[in-house]
Amino acid sequence: MTQTQAGVGAVATTSEPQALSATLGRGRLIAILIGVMLGMLLAALDQTVVGTALPRIVANLGGLEHYAWVATAYLLASTVSIPIYGKLSDIYGRRIFFISGMVIFLIGSALSGTSQDMTQLIIYRGIQGLGAGAMMPLAIAIIGDIFPPSERGKWQGLITSVFGLATILGPILGGTITDNWGWRWVFYVNMPIGVIAILTAGLVLPRALRRVQHTIDYSGAAALIAFAVPLLLAFSWAGTQYAILYLPLFVQAVTGNTATNSGVVLTPMMLGFMFSSIVGGQILSRTGRYKILAIFGFSVAAVGMFLLSRMTATTSNGLISLNMIVTGLGIGVMMSLFTIVVQNAFPFRQLGQVTAGLTFFRSIGSTMGVAVMGTIMTNGFQSALKSNLPPVLAKSVPPSLQNPQVLLDPGVLSSLQHSFAARGPQGLALFHVFFEAVKVSLASAIDSIFLLGFIVMLLGLISVLFLREIPLRKSHNAQAAPETPTGPNRSRALLGLTLALLAREAQKPQADPTIVATLSNTVNGRYPHTWSDEERARAVAQDIIEPLSITLLASSVSNGHANGAAQATEKISSEVDDTFSTGSTLG
Repeated sequence: MTQTQAGVGAVATTSEPQALSATLGRGRLIAILIGVMLGMLLAALDQTVVGTALPRIVANLGGLEHYAWVATAYLLASTVSIPIYGKLSDIYGRRIFFISGMVIFLIGSALSGTSQDMTQLIIYRGIQGLGAGAMMPLAIAIIGDIFPPSERGKWQGLITSVFGLATILGPILGGTITDNWGWRWVFYVNMPIGVIAILTAGLVLPRALRRVQHTIDYSGAAALIAFAVPLLLAFSWAGTQYAILYLPLFVQAVTGNTATNSGVVLTPMMLGFMFSSIVGGQILSRTGRYKILAIFGFSVAAVGMFLLSRMTATTSNGLISLNMIVTGLGIGVMMSLFTIVVQNAFPFRQLGQVTAGLTFFRSIGSTMGVAVMGTIMTNGFQSALKSNLPPVLAKSVPPSLQNPQVLLDPGVLSSLQHSFAARGPQGLALFHVFFEAVKVSLASAIDSIFLLGFIVMLLGLISVLFLREIPLRKSHNAQAAPETPTGPNRSRALLGLTLALLAREAQKPQADPTIVATLSNTVNGRYPHTWSDEERARAVAQDIIEPLSITLLASSVSNGHANGAAQATEKISSEVDDTFSTGSTLG
């Protein structure tokens, strides 16, 4: 560590590597960005593509009771490995772990495509998760290596928009592949994309290897895994049992629109997400002000959530799309923003672990949020259905059919309609009553989820009001803390004025005899003994007391910023000690 000192307010700073954007050409930077974005797109697409194909996979392999484990294994492996990859990348460099993560991910993809039963698929998805745990956070950290915080926003926003693109394209691509080629190609399609990403990263990512003196905390890593695994398991089981993608569910089940997949339904929100993520990043880089952007993001997201909570079964498609766009505009600003805020608050040498820690806690938060909101929706639906469903229907319809799934499964809905039609015209009327009761109850339950989201956004808005805005660094080095003036030093000023008056009095033609005698007697052999008391007193006043008073007055006004004044004060004070007798006083 190199320490520098500049005056009283200086702080120790650490010399960090120069940002790569200052040393690499524009073409090389663009190539690195493409490699990073390909890696992130690979991981982001996989989650949405596989989610679309999962029902067909379960139907082919069997083992519906293990349905949740396909997602849980991936989630567990990726989440618990994220902080470990982040710390190791700070020690040994990003390149090796980013590429290794993609290799592990592709191995898991290839094995998943060969699965013969659900047990094999769960194990292979866990291998995929181990690779994804390196790809996501290290891609963001690599952007931090390339650009200083003041420039990072515009590129981070572009990288974050990859998630929005994957949410739109993934389900469409997954449905098309599954319907035309079979579900195994959902995993095999990762191979060409992954190979291109690995080759690009291997060719363009910097080969510089940073080894940092370190001690690996094995017990800490074990404690992290021991804490995270059971927590994620508990919330993941609860979440996968109850939670559904609420917006696609509302659009397809409540309003009765047909959508081939959730990506089509979420397109308006993802377009708003991508737009605000890119524009917000540009604004952050140009202004360096992130607090106002955070306030804007939470405010717009809160408005969007509130609008979503007001939707009913009769809400038009245009209004639903508008509400989703507003929500996406707010969320998109915040996704990349807080990554930069956290990275800017820590030294560059901790970039990997800080970014990974942020991703880790986001994973924990999303898992808990899905579980909590899913449980609220289920309880809200059951409560509303009891109020909206006539007693005669509550008794005649099996409990297994009194759930939102009847609105999404055309086969079940058709079978139920035929069973009611067998009762005659009154049966069809009862069917429509049941159908409307389920729709209204589901709309009410989903609205409660959006209302909870509105409250959470308000809490976030309140919290960012107290966010301390640290200026974005223009390099990887930490900025010295600004010196804080505290005003004149009154003690020095008072002493300086006193000594000035004393020197002035001693140099008068008719000086006070007491002052003259005191100054003359305190001289310790400095002036000739042949001098009179008045001559020695005037000499002391001119040579020592007057310069000391000027120095004290000057240093009291500058308050220590002028090091020369402080040093002169110390020098003259030492001279006074040598000149005056230690036992004398200035009477």
